[in-house]
Amino acid sequence: MQSSKTEKRYFVRVMIVGKESAGKTCLLRRLLKEDITDVSSTDGVDIVVRRCKINIEDGTWTIGKGIIDDKMTRIKRALFPNAEDRDTLSMQEDETNNMNIRQGDAKSTNDKNITTDTKLRQEEKEETIGSSSLAMPEESTNKALVNLDNEEITNESLSLVTPEDFTSDNNVNLDNTKKKNESSSLVMPKDVMSHVFSKSTVNAPLNLYALCELWDFAGQKEFYATHQAFLTSSAVYLVVADMKDDISKQGLGQCFADFQNIGEYVDFWFDSIHCHRTADKRARNVHFDPPILLVFTGKDKYNKEADLKKRKKELNDQLDQVLGYQSKYHHLHKKWYLSNLTDTDEEFVKLQHAIFESARKMDNWGNDFPLKWILLEHLIEINKDDGKNIINLNDMFKLAKHHDINILEKDELLLFLRLQHILGNIIFFENIPDLIILKPQWLADAFRCLVSDRIDDSSLHHLEDWTLFTRQGKISESLITELFESKDGSQFSGQKKQFT
Repeated sequence: MQSSKTEKRYFVRVMIVGKESAGKTCLLRRLLKEDITDVSSTDGVDIVVRRCKINIEDGTWTIGKGIIDDKMTRIKRALFPNAEDRDTLSMQEDETNNMNIRQGDAKSTNDKNITTDTKLRQEEKEETIGSSSLAMPEESTNKALVNLDNEEITNESLSLVTPEDFTSDNNVNLDNTKKKNESSSLVMPKDVMSHVFSKSTVNAPLNLYALCELWDFAGQKEFYATHQAFLTSSAVYLVVADMKDDISKQGLGQCFADFQNIGEYVDFWFDSIHCHRTADKRARNVHFDPPILLVFTGKDKYNKEADLKKRKKELNDQLDQVLGYQSKYHHLHKKWYLSNLTDTDEEFVKLQHAIFESARKMDNWGNDFPLKWILLEHLIEINKDDGKNIINLNDMFKLAKHHDINILEKDELLLFLRLQHILGNIIFFENIPDLIILKPQWLADAFRCLVSDRIDDSSLHHLEDWTLFTRQGKISESLITELFESKDGSQFSGQKKQFT
């Protein structure tokens, strides 16, 4: 591999939001062609990963369990755009693997030959796939590498992590290694490239796919504040509403005046998404990002075509009245009227394609990113698999400095982390760099313990603290402990201070 190589990155992140009992979870299951007979109300946020991928040529969804992000295939595609070249590489890999097996058989008989064979394998590997270090040119780390959220990112715009976090020679300042997440517990194979290739089980497919994640957000008002930790500018939003509910309230002020029912108002969700817009001014005939598909469910309640047509007109008129002449209205790409109960799969395939069309029109579709970032993604994944839920920035920098990756500049690391946050792979906020959430579902589960509407407050011992929490949003460590225990969330106890 050459240090200047990049890959084009395609991903689809679908955020399903709306009022309680509007049919969000049923909609998600219908998109994935799953049964909906046992659906229950979502408690918190459910993140569906590795269940589907989308062909970037025609928008066709492939659905199944265990769909992987095959990093070896991504590397091959970037290095060898032509399928013939990839086939040649696969043949060379097979020959190298066979040689390694023969060399492994000789291991028990001659230690001297082992040293020689190891050197030969390394030379062959370098001839086959080039240098595995993927070191970026020095000059490329001192300027903007990518364009995220439609902003030109420079060193100056990434100054939230102070210089004190790093030493003068760009090594990690290890004064903080006494923290709970010790660097020594990190999983780091000596040869990341070989580890990536050894984990791959498939050959490079002819068609290029975008992995698709679906996030199902609870509709109970208790969770609205926690949703903000997960919303992003780089997702397609499905705002779900029941057709029988009027879009009646106008203005966010009126919504908050009736906060008990705030989730019923489409206006509230448009405002929440508009906060994550990627531009303040809309170009001519161009929608704002992130895009919104407004999905009205419950179509089956209108048996007569005339009644359905009348109701659609009423909702369209109400929508124009509430959102008309406001910039947030330009997030709306299309409206859908569906029945989760009676519509055929074909109707949901149409919605699948609409999601794809909205995603591929976004500014982040097919952006170029450094190829070596794939290796750091791999290190994060194997540490997730090892059971790590959170790490600090020092630990992340230690992973990034692996000799196969060789990220030595904090600016490039921050760019990488920001992309991973946008993709939904991690939760990272630059103003709290020492709390990097490796598993977003872990944070969602922690929030579920603290703010779920399914908490029986009559059984709590710290009722005074509970009252303070529900009325003023202030929470004590003792109440956190009790809430975690009541929801079987003891795994979060070590991070109590981060939740206060």
